[in-house]
Amino acid sequence: QLDYDDQKTRRFIRRAWGNSWGVFLKCDTRLETLRRHLRRFLVVRDPQGSQLMFRYYDPRVLRVYLPTCTTEELQTVFGPVESFCLEEDENSHTLLEFGFDQKQLVTTRFDKLDNVAAQK
Repeated sequence: QLDYDDQKTRRFIRRAWGNSWGVFLKCDTRLETLRRHLRRFLVVRDPQGSQLMFRYYDPRVLRVYLPTCTTEELQTVFGPVESFCLEEDENSHTLLEFGFDQKQLVTTRFDKLDNVAAQK
């Protein structure tokens, strides 16, 4: 859990930003429930039935994957997650927030991120 205005949070974001360390998410559920939910997505099957590792925690993967999902897929992926937050790309100071309103993906861009990432 990261606290918004904590020095450790800011230091972590400065180090991680632009390095595809992972994604942040917002949710109001127990950690164990969240862990169980996300764990289901680590191994998936392709159309031929082969097992693949799905790197949903990689912002380079998630920012491409989510916009391709159907409503049903979004319901499954989001589950207890309110939103996924990640860097737009490795050279950007823009934060993407992906939410789901039970009908469609909602994408919000934050262009400055309070200059936290810019202080690298």
